[in-house]
Amino acid sequence: MTENKRYAVLGLGSFGSKVAKELFKAGAEVLAVDRNSNVIHEISEEVTKAVVGDVRNREVLKELDVASYSAAVVSLGESIEASAMVVFHLRELKSRKIIAKAISSEHRGLLERIGATEVIFPEEETAIRLAKQIIASNLLEYFEIAPGYIIAEVVTPNSMVGKSLRQLKLRYRYSIQVLLIQQTIPEQIHIFPDPDAPLKDSDVLIIAGKADDVYKFAEEK
Repeated sequence: MTENKRYAVLGLGSFGSKVAKELFKAGAEVLAVDRNSNVIHEISEEVTKAVVGDVRNREVLKELDVASYSAAVVSLGESIEASAMVVFHLRELKSRKIIAKAISSEHRGLLERIGATEVIFPEEETAIRLAKQIIASNLLEYFEIAPGYIIAEVVTPNSMVGKSLRQLKLRYRYSIQVLLIQQTIPEQIHIFPDPDAPLKDSDVLIIAGKADDVYKFAEEK
């Protein structure tokens, strides 16, 4: 997936540094830029190229040829003005994809209007994720595959233990699709689940569907 992919991470606070390191671990070519030379020194062995520079300066972005990268990630801490300026410059330089971190819903709206391709609001997203996992007690983890659609890990609800997928008719009742079953005792993964095998309380279902349908299923007792 990351083959021949090149990413520029602009701003190396805790969020930006983590993104840069994870992209590099995944095999991508990563350019990391920050004004703080100490931060650059610390991350230099964990990315492809680490550069000390002020990304608010259009000439710095131009000199580093950031626009040629597959995507630029803008993560400038609490500075709304700075991140907006960088997104504006990147748009002017015709960057292919601009992913920017916001610190508030107003900030997100501003970045979208200026031209960010995608805006990440980590605090809000973490809060939403936590709330969903608290309410849907069987929900272990999930990720979005398209707007409004997710794949999730869900522990088999108690009311469904001992019943088969054929009996439960989950696709009909909840409009969800069981992709596979992760059996924990003993450890085994069933990529093509037997529709007549009874579910165990230790089974984890990997399901896909509309987010609201998945959450509804995960709330079952």
